[in-house]
Amino acid sequence: MIRTEHIKKQIRSDCHMWHFSTIDSTNLYLRNLTMPGLHLCIAEYQTSGRGRYGARWYSDTGKGLLMSLKIPNSRPADTNHTVSQTIPQIVLSGISERLPEVASKLTVKLPNDIVTKDLPNYKKLAGILIETEVVPTLNDEFNWIIGIGCNIYSAPDSVEGISLAELQDQALPENIGEDICITWTNEIFRFFGY
Repeated sequence: MIRTEHIKKQIRSDCHMWHFSTIDSTNLYLRNLTMPGLHLCIAEYQTSGRGRYGARWYSDTGKGLLMSLKIPNSRPADTNHTVSQTIPQIVLSGISERLPEVASKLTVKLPNDIVTKDLPNYKKLAGILIETEVVPTLNDEFNWIIGIGCNIYSAPDSVEGISLAELQDQALPENIGEDICITWTNEIFRFFGY
């Protein structure tokens, strides 16, 4: 179970945080949210988690880190290429900061996956979905919505995935999902200038 108070104390105080035991999609929740500002949405389970091109993201209840960030930003959309290259690097470096021996077994598979290095027979650890949302009432500014799904304790049997627990030679540190969430949230906000 995610301890939201632990996360809230270590991220920006002006970030609105939402936590659900079950939700359709953390990205969809933030897309439908009209409240301005920075937002973090975390779920223990998603009934309709998704990736690029409508692909499903599967994760067993409480076994992964399922999160999305909503970031107001007025930079032009043509910076999307830089965003799509940078966010996966932030995700990989966040794992490296917390679990360096595990990160040495991983690589970025552009545009949006963190996988084991044994290409082409890789296994997927994490997926990233980057979306933009135009805010018509704000001079065509837009929000970034960045969803990250990561297998922490196990990967679902239905996909060719792998978890941090499977990659780690010893037990995972307590609260590793929360700590990785904190690192990713802070680094992604910093990348966008917050």
